[in-house]
Amino acid sequence: LSQSTSLRDIASLVLKVMCQNFEWDLGQIWLVDPQIQALRFITSWHSPNIAISHLVTSVDNQIVKPGTGMVGEIWDTCRPCWETDLSQESIPLSAELELQGELHTGCGFPIMSDGHILGIMTFFACQVQQPQPSLLNAMRVIGSQIGQFIKRREAEEALQQLAAIVESSEDAILSADLNGKIISWNSGAEKLYGYSASEAIGHSLNDLIKASYDQFSQQVQLDNPSKVNYCQTIHHRKNGSPFDVLLTISQVRDTAGHITGMSLIAKDISDRRAIERMKDEFVSIVSHELRTPLTSIRGALGLLLTGKLGTLSEEGKRFLQIAINNSDRLVRLINDILDLERLESDKINLNKQPCDIADLMEQTAEIMQPMADKANVTIKVFPVSAIVSVDPDRLLQTLTNLLSNAIKFSDSNSTIWLSATVVNQEIGQSAELQSASKPPLPDIFPDPYLLVSIKDEGRGIPPHKLESIFERFEQVDASDSRQRGGTGLGLAICRSIIQQHGGKIWVESKLGKGSIFFVALPLESDRINSLKD
Repeated sequence: LSQSTSLRDIASLVLKVMCQNFEWDLGQIWLVDPQIQALRFITSWHSPNIAISHLVTSVDNQIVKPGTGMVGEIWDTCRPCWETDLSQESIPLSAELELQGELHTGCGFPIMSDGHILGIMTFFACQVQQPQPSLLNAMRVIGSQIGQFIKRREAEEALQQLAAIVESSEDAILSADLNGKIISWNSGAEKLYGYSASEAIGHSLNDLIKASYDQFSQQVQLDNPSKVNYCQTIHHRKNGSPFDVLLTISQVRDTAGHITGMSLIAKDISDRRAIERMKDEFVSIVSHELRTPLTSIRGALGLLLTGKLGTLSEEGKRFLQIAINNSDRLVRLINDILDLERLESDKINLNKQPCDIADLMEQTAEIMQPMADKANVTIKVFPVSAIVSVDPDRLLQTLTNLLSNAIKFSDSNSTIWLSATVVNQEIGQSAELQSASKPPLPDIFPDPYLLVSIKDEGRGIPPHKLESIFERFEQVDASDSRQRGGTGLGLAICRSIIQQHGGKIWVESKLGKGSIFFVALPLESDRINSLKD
């Protein structure tokens, strides 16, 4: 078995040896086809002394369903079977020989691996043979050995196929150990970075492609084993030139489940990023050119509405108010576009300073209280006193935007909860550092960190929109921008602000039940205060 190279070769050899040693005239092997849930004929061997060649060709590509004849019975019971008188049985695909009186005795046994049946081996003889317990026991052992061989060959073929896919991939696929030393390097990586496999393997990721391995390693080791991390970053080629890559990072584990390193798939997105930058620059230029005349138009409309330039009819005032509302919406849209462009191009320097998150939460609630009163919505605040290093204006902008959205999409007489908690996974969430709500913990944040949540009782967000609503001009419903005055850029701005703070923002939602937006920010352990009374 260890020296055989293919399943058909080993099957033919085993059938021949068993038939010759135990005086069987015909041997067959069937394997389970999981796609059709049936046994498929693989090959056979027969004694040259009997004329059954037509049977061998007639069973090619034939299948047997569970419970059909002796083969199906063995599949159902997972036990060897011995039939002394075939005239009393319906033997699949051997009926014509049986009727001619050529075959009298048949037996078979399952091919097993880890308690699962992989196939069946059957043998037939022209002479009557009585059951032999020792032979049946030998069949069990042989079935187990063949099962192990099949599993080994399947694993080897799967590895060979995977290796071929990895090696032929246009994307760079590489792996590194926990120290950042490169273990594997495919041809796609050679083309992308300019280093050959011999030049790359054994060297540090940090030194070779200027990749921040420490950050990746921390994410992989803290992350959920079943989750894959994605990020856009900049790597460097052998000639020193930087380029944009979309990086996919996942864990590598040994057979005991311990993390031994990570695998990375890098895709060159330089062309896509260049197009995005051109688009952003175009939008920025257009927005700047629109802002000045639009400001003049808004001022003139406001002056007309005051009546200082003449009295207007009620119908005229109504149309003028519509024009003012639409101009205000355009001003907000342009301001949001410019704001987002500056954030994503790092043209805004965050003015980080130590701030108590409890104070920012209370300010957010105070700012949004008039809007909540108008919508007949209650805001409940559950702050935690913790010092974070943030730009207070930008974080306040994020929280007010999230709270504004929650109010817009909440029904009258509903409640919104603005909560915070400090999470320290090493010591657990103590009662002193726990808020009223317990949102799910993010996977990739170091301990401790601050988690702020805004929970509403609104209409909820469809599952396929939970990620896309953080993109530009994405809304749950296209009519929202007209009915509720949004620009579709608020959440994109929030995400950009939080990312620049080294944090993470995401949402969980159930249709008809409401949504919870989470903001996680890194927190220094020596800056945790006691929970506010």
